[in-house]
This record gives sequence, C-alpha cells and structure tokens, in this order.
Amino acid sequence: MLVTRLRLRDFRTYAVADVELGPRITVVHGHNGAGKTNLLEALYLGCTGRSCRTTNERELVRFGAQVTRVELDVTDDDGPHALSVGLEPGVRKEVRVDGIAVPRLIDVPGRPLVRARAIQEVRLLDLSLKGARIEHLDLLHPGVACHLELPPALGSLVLSAQVVWCTIVGRKPSPGGDRRLLSRTGLRFTKLTTTQQTVLAGTLRELAAGRVPA
Repeated sequence: MLVTRLRLRDFRTYAVADVELGPRITVVHGHNGAGKTNLLEALYLGCTGRSCRTTNERELVRFGAQVTRVELDVTDDDGPHALSVGLEPGVRKEVRVDGIAVPRLIDVPGRPLVRARAIQEVRLLDLSLKGARIEHLDLLHPGVACHLELPPALGSLVLSAQVVWCTIVGRKPSPGGDRRLLSRTGLRFTKLTTTQQTVLAGTLRELAAGRVPA
C-alpha cells in the first residue's frame, strides 16, 4: 500500500490539515515549530494506530479540543482504501479500515509500512560492536527499525539497528515551546556489512585509547 493523502483534525497544533502525497518523495519544509514533525507523527498514527513520539494520548489532541482524528487514503494493487484513527483520551481508539472497525491497524494485512527515522538532538551514550545507547527527544517503540548516523569524527557510518528498549527519563522544552519527552534507548545493530564492522572496530579502538578518530 502507498499513502496518497493525509487528513487530520485537532491533531497537536493543527485544527485541520489536508495533505496530498506525491507518488515518490514528498518534501515537507518550514521553520522550527511549524508542525513538520506533527505531520509525520500523524502519518505514523494513521498507519499503525499509535504515536511514534509519546505514550500519553492527551498530547495528541489539540489544546481546547476533546478528540482528534487522522484519515489516510491509500492505494494497493486491488484499488483504493481508507484508514482512519479516532482518538479521545481515556476512551478506546476507534480504528477503521474501509469503514469497518478493526481492533488494531498493526494486524491489517498489507497496511503501509512506516519507519520513524528522523529524531532530533540525539546524544550517543555508549557504543559497541553489537549496539549503542542513545538519549533523544520523543519515544521509540521496541522492535522498531531505525538508523544510527555517526558523525564524521566517529567514521560517518549509517548503521541499521533495532530498538531493544526505551525508557523515559524526563521532559525537555522544544523550539516550538512545548515540553517533549526525553528518552534513553538501547539499540541492537542489524545487517552490518564487513566494511562497517571494520570501520566501527577501528573507531572503538581509537576511543578506548582516549583518541577521537580523525
């Protein structure tokens, strides 16, 4: 399935939004706090039925509103379909596929696959050949696939990983003025190439010797 349109109401900072997505890559740009990440979160919610940033559903509902709703138009080999998620804090989510209520979107065959890749203000806490610990804004769910991008000083590697655990350690103000979750996450590296393993091993040797690789 491919998502072709996103509609939302009373989601985060949006009263109403209607976004058409291109057949290949859609670029979203704007100033800090404009709502770019909120759009991505709404897309994730519409595909999976849950947020990629928080476990507190109250945060998803626009201030002053009681409920929020996200709708997706998607297309597949057998034609167009509609996914929707309606959410009222304290009440069970209303999840529908083509107008039919389902328990969870995660179980729907052929639903659009999504990956939350962009996380702001990542701080590397620990690094090994098997994985890493990071501190970052928002929340990552165990089992989610992601990428850890190391800076040039650490080899400029882009390492495929899977979230093993994630713990909320506090909150931190964001440029948009809201207070976002501050989390620590354990990652396990997956499918590293021989070259990546060699570069990573060299980086770890330099760090163990007290030197930052050039």
